[in-house]
Amino acid sequence: MLSFDATIVCGSDSFFIGACLNIHAQFVILHNRLKNLGTKKTDRNFDLNNEVVRCVKQHNFLLHYTNVLIHMYSIGLIFQFFVTTYSLCIEIFIFTKRDTVGMIIGVIYCCMLTSQLALYCFPADAVNDISEQCAEAIYSCPWYDNSPELKHVVMNCMQRSHKRLIFTAGGLIDIDKRAFTKIFKGILSLNTLMKNVFE
Repeated sequence: MLSFDATIVCGSDSFFIGACLNIHAQFVILHNRLKNLGTKKTDRNFDLNNEVVRCVKQHNFLLHYTNVLIHMYSIGLIFQFFVTTYSLCIEIFIFTKRDTVGMIIGVIYCCMLTSQLALYCFPADAVNDISEQCAEAIYSCPWYDNSPELKHVVMNCMQRSHKRLIFTAGGLIDIDKRAFTKIFKGILSLNTLMKNVFE
């Protein structure tokens, strides 16, 4: 039963990391396509309007795909954060009361919990950062020299790209690098409180 649980947890973690890496890579490809739009004017087969429309469709797809991932992991992440925070608080509190072997096991356990938390925070933060850079990439293409319809499409895309893609744990905690450090500050504060109460 324990190996089945471990397989489910590892599979869920791996899927999240893989999905975030895919989203990040697709945003990088989109940025490069947008930045290179003005350089293909010499190609007779190149149609700027169609290429911009394709980029906008890809951007819409990436926003939708990311929002699906955010909603899919929202409830699981709140459970992950509370269990990790609780487990690390208890582990750090009883850390000094153990023998040498117990301390080594405690350090390994804390490292595993920390790494599992980092596996969610850092990829989510990378997706958030790359999605925010999309407006800059859109603005760098030569949209201003084209038809009013194209300008309207590009302006709408720029407005949508300013909306942050934030992974949250149940809508309560933003999942990013700042959350990662805040959790450890909170754990150390709770640990100090527990030492003052129980000792």
